[in-house]
Amino acid sequence: MCCHQWGWFAMRIDVKGLRHSFRWAARGVCIALRERNFRIHLTAACYVTAAGFLADLSHAEIAVLCLCFGLVTAVELINTAIETLCDRITKQYDPLIRDAKDVAAGAVLMTALFSTAVALVLFAHPAPIRAILTKLTQHIWIDALLLASIPVAVAFVFAVEQKGEPK
Repeated sequence: MCCHQWGWFAMRIDVKGLRHSFRWAARGVCIALRERNFRIHLTAACYVTAAGFLADLSHAEIAVLCLCFGLVTAVELINTAIETLCDRITKQYDPLIRDAKDVAAGAVLMTALFSTAVALVLFAHPAPIRAILTKLTQHIWIDALLLASIPVAVAFVFAVEQKGEPK
């Protein structure tokens, strides 16, 4: 039997190309980490995930939160790409470029608002709030971790943005 009769099975696996594509994608995330808003979204995702576990949310509810975080961060990555391309085209004022940047930023805002609405639906009733408060009052180590994480989170979010090529 010839290779072409096996279809996808007979295709050569390009591991090197796959490895490079993952490396370039990671580089893109590193570039986005320079953006304060991206760091805000990541920080919020960490705290909301921790709150979800403290609130004893179900696996499905945690998965919904993770989908929301993924959507917000993906749209933020796309927004960063659009802004970068627009800045490459021209640094001069152009109303169409302003509109493109504003629409991309609006997409991030909408996904963040709807993700917040999802979080409110999951957290804004007595059971999760009671579970969080119970764990915070019964386990001092959770309080200590939370307090220790705040300066780290603030430093991460407000880190000085560096321009230039990532390594």
